[in-house]
Amino acid sequence: MNVNKLILEISYLFCCIGPIVILIIRNINDLMPVTFGILSIIFLIYMFWYIFIFHKNKF
Repeated sequence: MNVNKLILEISYLFCCIGPIVILIIRNINDLMPVTFGILSIIFLIYMFWYIFIFHKNKF
């Protein structure tokens, strides 16, 4: 399994679980959802960049 595929899987995980975890953690701590949200945005940008750059010839 190459690194790009692993990061893509992690980014899918973040995009699916991220909003739910932010809603749960928001009541506990104010800094955690901000950090998790920033990580989710970074993984989302990477995911779209990976899909459109490396699979551009398939579309």
